[in-house]
Amino acid sequence: MSAAVLFILTLLGCKTTIVEKNNTLKKEQIESFDISSFRKTGATLNEVNTEIDNDTITERSEMIDTFVQTTYSINSAFKTKKSFYKKNLQLKAEANFFYDFTIGIARQYDMEGHLIEEKDWDKCCAFDVVDLMSKFKKEFNIDLSSRVKKSVVRGGENDKWIYIVAIQLSDNPKGDSRQIKVDAESGAILDDKVISYTE
Repeated sequence: MSAAVLFILTLLGCKTTIVEKNNTLKKEQIESFDISSFRKTGATLNEVNTEIDNDTITERSEMIDTFVQTTYSINSAFKTKKSFYKKNLQLKAEANFFYDFTIGIARQYDMEGHLIEEKDWDKCCAFDVVDLMSKFKKEFNIDLSSRVKKSVVRGGENDKWIYIVAIQLSDNPKGDSRQIKVDAESGAILDDKVISYTE
């Protein structure tokens, strides 16, 4: 893909809620990391172990302080990432992604399983990824749910949130690509052009 599709992501107003600890704080039903099956893989520190079950891919790795697990379907634009405390194997954080940016509600938990923070990554964008997918299917007959020959980023440009969708126009990764910019508030097309790769 052209370097033109890369730009700095900014945090222009996504809402973060800090949940205060108190006597009425409810403990969530928290999942834990399956350490026994992970150890059987023989994976070492910072090494990613990949398992494929039908069309579902699960990547697990051991970091210095946490275990990390990422789950997605083959070629899917969606994935779920979770981290677990190494000390007690309880869920530490969870978030969903569309391509490589966070969407929906991301959550963090303390070691006892209490919810301590929530962040709504879609709060800043009235035109969310479901709207984006629907627009591209209807207006361009492009399926953004599949990552094949496509990339999507969301971030700030000129004090507004936008999406940049890049579609590879040939089998050559260094070939031309179509770049479409979409206003993340209104859904309006801001730009639609072909980008040529240059060395």
